[in-house]
Amino acid sequence: MRHGFTSALVAALLSLTTVPATAQVPALSRTPDGRPNLQGIWQVLNTAAWDIQDHQARLGVPAGQGVVDGNEIPYRPRRWRSRRANLETRATADPETKGYLPGVPRIIVMPFPFQVFQTAGEVVMVFE
Repeated sequence: MRHGFTSALVAALLSLTTVPATAQVPALSRTPDGRPNLQGIWQVLNTAAWDIQDHQARLGVPAGQGVVDGNEIPYRPRRWRSRRANLETRATADPETKGYLPGVPRIIVMPFPFQVFQTAGEVVMVFE
């Protein structure tokens, strides 16, 4: 389980950028043991925190381009109903609208910077 979480975390961090979207992202440096060096301050420069598919602006949500390849998610019918219900109740049911911090992985795609500290055995992510 830990390996799967670590792989997902590395994939999520590698999808982030630390430079403007129009610039070319440099290759990550490596630690002495050959792993990607993830240390630094990171920030997402997209609207995935509100919707991972292309979306128009609505109350509390800026318009944005999605991050889903092809913009289609192969949900089963039950999941589509659940997604629709979540969108309809988002203004009152979303923990963030109540002042709570989002959890992982959502906080990683929020439009705020966070810092990563890395040692040979651990990766620590610090959110404000």
